[in-house]
Amino acid sequence: MTDCEYNSYIENYLDNDKTKSAIMLIAPWGMGKSYYIQNSLIPHLEQAGDKKCVVVSLYGLNEIKERQRKREKTQTIHP
Repeated sequence: MTDCEYNSYIENYLDNDKTKSAIMLIAPWGMGKSYYIQNSLIPHLEQAGDKKCVVVSLYGLNEIKERQRKREKTQTIHP
């Protein structure tokens, strides 16, 4: 699939998803997931004007509890 096709697929998912859940991109390290999000998906969603993108990286974490602790610290610093 091309970036444009991924963008259309994700936008359609967001428009029609009834669960309002998250999307997780899975691919090996170095495949360009972050690059795609920053340089293709976010600009595409911003152009549509009614969607927001939040990126959460779990890189380097051994347990989800570590992410929760980092989130709590961030919220304390930046409420």
